[in-house]
Amino acid sequence: MSLRALLFDVDGTIADTECLGHRPAYNQAFKELGLPWRWGPKLYRRLLKQPGGRERVSHYLDSYSPELGERADDGRENPDNLVGDIHKAKSRHFSRLVKRGRVPLRPGIARLMQARLSDQALPLIAPYLDIVRAFNPRGELKAYPGSPLIARALLRPQDRLTACEIEPTARKQLIDALRRDAQARVVDLDGWTALPAFVPPNERR
Repeated sequence: MSLRALLFDVDGTIADTECLGHRPAYNQAFKELGLPWRWGPKLYRRLLKQPGGRERVSHYLDSYSPELGERADDGRENPDNLVGDIHKAKSRHFSRLVKRGRVPLRPGIARLMQARLSDQALPLIAPYLDIVRAFNPRGELKAYPGSPLIARALLRPQDRLTACEIEPTARKQLIDALRRDAQARVVDLDGWTALPAFVPPNERR
């Protein structure tokens, strides 16, 4: 394979997480919580214009005024609690779909790992491929490290990593993965909110 370009992005690039993971997980969460909602492909594409999962649900509540079913009383009085319950249930269903192999990786990373890279490209891409291979010690591509773990593996001794995660289950998993790591920490903040607080970093003098 002749390598022409290598694009790095979030989980929606390495797998079709929105179509095969998040949207089905939302619909399962709605059913679990007694909400008579179903997000079809066309509606979900419109909702994807919102920047995050919680924002997506809040926008749906505000803009579409859906029926609340079994959550009618507390949903109207405490919409933030309803949004939180939906997001928590969705994350649990999404993790289950991933573990069951319902959200397969796109062919790009597999093709890249098997490609014959030029002498110019290999030194640039080898560190990234070594990280992926470290998560697949038997040689089969079964797991892909999330961007925080890739970033952590690429840190220099003088670098520090601040990982932002507001979803409780994902944050706990991230804390467990980075526990006792002197160069990394996890904060309960939205990334856009945290960006001006941590960049540029305060250097010790």
